Amino acid sequence: MTTFLKTTHDDSFEKSVYVHFPKSSHEFVKTALYYHGYELETGEITMQEFESHVSGFAVMQSELEKQRIDALNLFEGIRKLVADGEIKSTRFVKELSEELSLGTDSMLAWFIISQPLKSPMDAAVSFLAWNHTRALFELEEECDVSLDDFRDQRDHGLFGTSESEISMVNFSTLSH
Repeated sequence: MTTFLKTTHDDSFEKSVYVHFPKSSHEFVKTALYYHGYELETGEITMQEFESHVSGFAVMQSELEKQRIDALNLFEGIRKLVADGEIKSTRFVKELSEELSLGTDSMLAWFIISQPLKSPMDAAVSFLAWNHTRALFELEEECDVSLDDFRDQRDHGLFGTSESEISMVNFSTLSH
């Protein structure tokens, strides 16, 4: 024998809360009810405290929207830097272009939204530095080596690309 239980949700409490707020703030009321509805219903917090939570969620949403717009402007600023030839290295242009082609789902977009960046150039250079450093850590983990000695190299000449420059330095990471 199967027993069916009829459950009803009495939303009269929630309705009584919504009437205190303009319709434009109902999305924030919904969030506040999710996090603080039980406290309000049981009297653990007052309506004034609840209103403060609603206001806090509205402010947070506004700040997040501003961050999203700022990040989008930085992202588009990098696109302009690349298009205008402001970044000279073809390798970096290619790397940034690949990220830009992925749009807001790219690592570049996620990096920008997560960092306090000041300009498109700051965003581009910071992303490239982070991405290349991340690659070194992945290489260390994959090959079970330490590249600390490699990272400590500061002489620009050690990173030349001609055959004579490369042969001048013993750059075996596994010999350390």
